[in-house]
Amino acid sequence: MNLNIQNIQFDASVVNGNNSINLAVIKTDVNCFSQAYELIHCVTDINTNIAELIPALEPNTTYYVVFSGSQNDITDLEPSEASFDIQLTGIGVARNPASMSIGAESLEICIGQPLTLIADITLCPEFEQLDWYKNGVFWVSTTINSITTDEVVTGDTFYALSSCYVDCPVSVESNAVNITVNDFFVNAGSDVTLLQGESTQLVGSTNAATFFWSPPAGINNPDILNPIASPELTTTYYLTGSNGICKIVDEVTISVISELVIPNVFSPNGDGINDNWEILGTQNFEEIYVLVYDRSGQKVYESVNYNPLKFWNGTFKGKILPTTTYYYVITLNRSSPESQIIKGSVTIIQ
Repeated sequence: MNLNIQNIQFDASVVNGNNSINLAVIKTDVNCFSQAYELIHCVTDINTNIAELIPALEPNTTYYVVFSGSQNDITDLEPSEASFDIQLTGIGVARNPASMSIGAESLEICIGQPLTLIADITLCPEFEQLDWYKNGVFWVSTTINSITTDEVVTGDTFYALSSCYVDCPVSVESNAVNITVNDFFVNAGSDVTLLQGESTQLVGSTNAATFFWSPPAGINNPDILNPIASPELTTTYYLTGSNGICKIVDEVTISVISELVIPNVFSPNGDGINDNWEILGTQNFEEIYVLVYDRSGQKVYESVNYNPLKFWNGTFKGKILPTTTYYYVITLNRSSPESQIIKGSVTIIQ
């Protein structure tokens, strides 16, 4: 071990006829028990810079370097006092340099995906905590070597600091990592309601590099944004966009409703046979609105939520209407922006 003492500055206020200091290197197996001390090296009357080589130190052994002020003259009132710089070097006291690096499974993530940062710390005994920094500002401390967050935007930079050793701590700083967050939009459009056998055009939009619709059943081309969909049953279609790293999915549901059965003739003559205009399948729709007009355009019947309790019995203002043809307008799902209108005619016979 090399022991170097420099920049010795004695305290002039201390009355001592021989301003000097002494140094001793000792070892002991029992702390604070003087009889167990073993003197290894000693230097007296130090008043200038010195460099001492202390050889043959035993491995896995603790040594102490002790300084004392000299008091060698009978006129001395107090021991010498001094400030100085001390440096211990050599393989016995050298610390292997600690290091730390941080990384993630990927430095390029998808929007909404959590990011986990992991610190790899080497030769850092007595590690207690990591101080994480985000964009150059202290962020959070952890007692483990990892952290997970979903609060990340493109361009965020992270690094970590740690302190190794309790005695004479050494600060270790990691590398900095820069995160890229992939964000693009995918919109499959609004839900649609169809009568069985009808078709609709899907209104998809995205700025992704590639995209496709699934399932392909009932779609004329799943690789374009606006294909024609003709599902036989209610189906949810998914539009998936990708930039080669991330995938974002949006969905649209096409509700297929069994077609109404609308009679074109009925006979409200009170014989109990076909006395009402019985439109079948109304239970498959929400808020069916029915209007009926005569040939002159006068409204002779109106009903909201047409159902068996509201079937038209061919009367207007309590009187049976004459035998002739009448015209209806039926609005399906009246309150919905996807409402549909069906028009036709029905004849009253006696």
